[in-house]
Amino acid sequence: MSQPNPSNVASNPGFDDPFRGVTNPIYVVIFASVLTDEPTGYQEMADKILERAKLSEGFLHFETYRMPNGLGVTLSYWKDREAISRWKNDSQHLVAQKLGKTKWYDFYRIQIAKIEKSYVGGKRT
Repeated sequence: MSQPNPSNVASNPGFDDPFRGVTNPIYVVIFASVLTDEPTGYQEMADKILERAKLSEGFLHFETYRMPNGLGVTLSYWKDREAISRWKNDSQHLVAQKLGKTKWYDFYRIQIAKIEKSYVGGKRT
């Protein structure tokens, strides 16, 4: 199975197909959150954790968005459920999860979905 180059993923979101050559099905972890008023240290940890995730076996891609109302959504794409489980239990990720629950999030929700097929189109594809 071919995997996209994670170093390109964040630099050009939406214009390259990071899933080109990836065999379906794949999985997406949908992480929605609202930060506390003072999330000191959050961005530094988020950047560190993302770089670690990119090195994890089975990581494919990520996208992150923050709405004007404060709701953030991060989509992380994985080869299989086993890769998601390994990532969930990664030692540094466990530290970030604990800090998120105790310091940074007023609200969070995690959902996992199976993607059976995806399509890409448009003038920039």
